Amino acid sequence: MPKQIWVVGDSMAMAETLRRTLSGQRYVVKSVGREQALHEAASGLPDLIILDGRSVPDQAVELARRLRPQASSAPVVAVVPSIDVARDDSGTIYRDHVPAEDDLVALLGEEQTPNEAHVLRVGKIALDLDAHRLDVDGEVSTLTPKQFRLLSLFMSHPGQVLTRKQLMKEVWDTDYTGDTRTLDVHIHWVREKLGDVPGRPKYLQTVRRVGYRFVDPTEQAGAGAESSL
Repeated sequence: MPKQIWVVGDSMAMAETLRRTLSGQRYVVKSVGREQALHEAASGLPDLIILDGRSVPDQAVELARRLRPQASSAPVVAVVPSIDVARDDSGTIYRDHVPAEDDLVALLGEEQTPNEAHVLRVGKIALDLDAHRLDVDGEVSTLTPKQFRLLSLFMSHPGQVLTRKQLMKEVWDTDYTGDTRTLDVHIHWVREKLGDVPGRPKYLQTVRRVGYRFVDPTEQAGAGAESSL
């Protein structure tokens, strides 16, 4: 059953924003008036209540205090400008901006599922192209922009040798290859994220005097690559 998100406030804009943000069939975003929210919050229908207090922060804070005892287990989020709410012990969650998708998913107690169209997979390795997250057989880590760009290039061309010149051009936007120590350092970092053993990398292998090649060790033919660094 889809999760119900109530947006409480005078404007429809926030509800429309959230509908665009939460695409798909997993969520229903509903605009609800203040009185309706107070009367129906105890029904158990909403899975998350968001109060739009950007123009009337004081009213949103007061409404949050009244709603919280009635809202069962549904989190109550008040979106207000930067104001002093330090003394509010009602359990309300405060944000100074409309929650992003990952924030909403966390508030709903769910795990965010990557769009499979935006995930590169090679063997036991998965690269989330939206979140820049790397999953190596269940071990998850986040990549820096340069690490992400390097690994996405390699995983888009599994088994192919990518030259130093190609990598410098694609990742650093330069044709200069007189000093590629920066590339070598980033290769070292990517190998660490992949869990490659120093001196014996099984995923990201060095092809001497040429460049590097990304392989799936379960399919590797076992020729032509030498370890380095």
